[in-house]
Amino acid sequence: MGTVIEFPSQASQIAEMAEQLSAEGQLRGEGLRDVAAWRRQARAAARTLGRPVQTLAHGDTAWAVLKDWPRDAEEQRIRDEKVRQTMAAMSINPEI
Repeated sequence: MGTVIEFPSQASQIAEMAEQLSAEGQLRGEGLRDVAAWRRQARAAARTLGRPVQTLAHGDTAWAVLKDWPRDAEEQRIRDEKVRQTMAAMSINPEI
């Protein structure tokens, strides 16, 4: 008998997207077959968090960004750390 491949349910994909949005304030999908479906899922994920979201797309890539990020001190700390990491990477590799 062949190998059974399980595909993640739409609910679990939305839950994963919500988790990433909550942790980082944004997410990106690349190489998407159905950009419109991905954007719908990203909006659904933001709704589960009760947060406003902006989705954007170009070709087979899409982004979702929480409009109210950062909304508290913890999210501001996460944002500031990511900015510091990006600046450090740019100083090491100016081609970034």
